[in-house]
Amino acid sequence: PVLVDVPKDVQIALCEYEPKGEPSKKFPLPYGKDEDIEEAIRLVNEAKRPYIYIGGGAAGLGLGGEIVEFAEKIDAVIGCTFMGISAIPDGCERFLGMQGMHGRFASSVSQNKADLIIGIGSGVIQDLCKYVSSDKKVPYFIVATAPSMDGYASNGAAMILGGMKETVSAHLPKQERSCIAATL
Repeated sequence: PVLVDVPKDVQIALCEYEPKGEPSKKFPLPYGKDEDIEEAIRLVNEAKRPYIYIGGGAAGLGLGGEIVEFAEKIDAVIGCTFMGISAIPDGCERFLGMQGMHGRFASSVSQNKADLIIGIGSGVIQDLCKYVSSDKKVPYFIVATAPSMDGYASNGAAMILGGMKETVSAHLPKQERSCIAATL
């Protein structure tokens, strides 16, 4: 997280704006490998208590409707990070809200009882899912929302623990087939 303190006079000041042409087009997301997608499907089909964990990437791409539809098809609940909180439409019964110390108890309990973690997002979601998967010894996979995601092939997860940023040991992608990092 980054905190930028903007003075009040700057926040409310008026300025002139002149667009400098068309905004740049987003890069298309690459598709996952067939074998990774088949493995993700197998994990979903075998899961009894899947937990979908979403972040800001899901919110930024407006994937809320698709995520709810997916959750209904696989009978999953949905939790989120702070940045993903606006992704899911109001009133969705499967949406348990934010997970963790400042989140909702039901979301934390559901994540703890999950037998599959499905992350939809980018870097933060990757680290969180990698960490939870390693800690709870459950499989996970990531549906990447950024073209820069290549599986983040490291065995560390950047976490804030006890108010300090630490890199903790976690699963490598595809280690013992417990993780799949594929862009679907």
